[in-house]
Amino acid sequence: MIEGSARRKTGLVRRGPALLLFGGLLATALLFSACGRGPQDHRLQGVVLDTGYHLTLHGDLDMPRLEVAIESELVQQAARWTAFGQAMASWRRPGVLPGMSPPSPWPDVLGHAWLVDRLHQRLQGEGLDEFLVEVGGIRRGQGAWWVALPGEDRRLELDDEALASLVWRDAERRQRLSVVADSALEALSLAWRWQGETFPEHAVSWSHPALWVVTTPAGTDERMSGAMATRLGAQEEGADPASGAY
Repeated sequence: MIEGSARRKTGLVRRGPALLLFGGLLATALLFSACGRGPQDHRLQGVVLDTGYHLTLHGDLDMPRLEVAIESELVQQAARWTAFGQAMASWRRPGVLPGMSPPSPWPDVLGHAWLVDRLHQRLQGEGLDEFLVEVGGIRRGQGAWWVALPGEDRRLELDDEALASLVWRDAERRQRLSVVADSALEALSLAWRWQGETFPEHAVSWSHPALWVVTTPAGTDERMSGAMATRLGAQEEGADPASGAY
């Protein structure tokens, strides 16, 4: 699911490159004039690594050239991740490493975070300085962007930062932990680390903006770090960041 996002100012496949759909992957390059946004915002979307991706680029850009560059990057990185997964699967075969325990399968969300960071790096290399990358709900922005917290109406500002969320369930509870950090992989790793804690009362001391929400039949409870409370509090005191969102 792709959450809405909005600028603060002025605003691929199935696994494996052979399945990349060149005829539709990046065909939806749209100007946002219909959404009331500036004429220099461009949107690309499609499917990669069994999930949706969504890129928003801002500026007076050579979009035909960028579409080719982005499509090439998606093919290349999808191939790399697929090869990595195949290597890990081979390692898990019995008898390959006698006496050693192979690692657990890498979760899909790790590939999504890794691809977000790779696309961010590629767009920087193309000279872009204002863009938002999303793969599988994990986001990373260059410049300042308002994004929705997963599963919520509340929004927060990413300023050269990434937002990653983990969602898990047990018999009676649904839990969601969202973390902001400098990169997608860092945000995801922090979420994994803190996930091992049992809805901690000391979440306020966490070093990064983080929000932990637990939903049960009796209702919803949440904990957040001081850094996240500061950001959400500043939003409530200021103008509505959702205005002009898409």
